[in-house]
Amino acid sequence: MFSLMSSVLASPNTNTEGANKQYDSSYLDQFMSDDPEGTLAGITRDEYLKRLNTSDKFERDAVNKALTDTSLIDEAKESAARTPQLTRDIVRRNQERFGVSLTPAQQLAQQNRITQSTTLGGIGAVNQARLDQQEQNTTSLGRLLSAANNSYSQAMGLLGDASANAAQRKAAYNAAKAQSKANLITGIGGFVSKFI
Repeated sequence: MFSLMSSVLASPNTNTEGANKQYDSSYLDQFMSDDPEGTLAGITRDEYLKRLNTSDKFERDAVNKALTDTSLIDEAKESAARTPQLTRDIVRRNQERFGVSLTPAQQLAQQNRITQSTTLGGIGAVNQARLDQQEQNTTSLGRLLSAANNSYSQAMGLLGDASANAAQRKAAYNAAKAQSKANLITGIGGFVSKFI
């Protein structure tokens, strides 16, 4: 089986027409009649070609998004840019509501404090968003890879089991055929020995 797989991989069939076939019984029968290992090799090759044509672009796009997504960081930057003005408006409304009047020195100190606190808050929000984004991207990539690996390994495991079962049936058939032939020869020998 290994040499057959090596030969299939060494000279790949680039014709994608066969990759689009449905695996009905006639398609499988062309392999199963003589060579279960060939079935596994043929289906594996066809599935690879089919995957290139259909899901490979989708998977590449999903992986690319998982690696390069910056939506949380972008949102944190936009929020940090809006925060200073919102804070100034809140302070102004509260001062108006309670009738507070500040001296020019107090107003300057207040503006400096608002600027410092909103700048530090914005930096903290963006840094936390970067950490969250990295964790989200890593989790998304892990889920994609896990789903792909599970699906592929299950499918290939079932094909491998089917190939091994077919090889065992063929070996059992050949052993039974040889045993039947030996029994026939022994029986003929025993029958002929009665007349001698």
